[in-house]
Amino acid sequence: MFSSAAIFKVTLALELRQHLGIGLSEWIRLSNIDEMANRVAGGNWMWAVARGVENDKPFKLYTFATYRDSDWVFDMQLGDENKTPLFGRDVPYLVIPTYRIYEKVYVECKKLLGITTGEGV
Repeated sequence: MFSSAAIFKVTLALELRQHLGIGLSEWIRLSNIDEMANRVAGGNWMWAVARGVENDKPFKLYTFATYRDSDWVFDMQLGDENKTPLFGRDVPYLVIPTYRIYEKVYVECKKLLGITTGEGV
């Protein structure tokens, strides 16, 4: 059985490929997104996003990414996609609604398990 974390990583890779044409090989640091998100959120970010779904109060976590010196550089922030990433706004960068992607995974996992609203986290 897969965990929602594993499903999230695959879903994120598929979303990036579908919408931006970015292949998984270019996102070799994909596993670090989960680690970084936990640091930004002060703990288990997936649990916080799931709680947001259950309470109808989104836990907004965004990933910012740019390509510099042949490598992807990431930043994550809570709250607003309009914040300035650590690498600044003077370079082209991506804004990934990380929490929205996990929300979809969480809701679909609940459906697969036959769990109705309010029976989650």
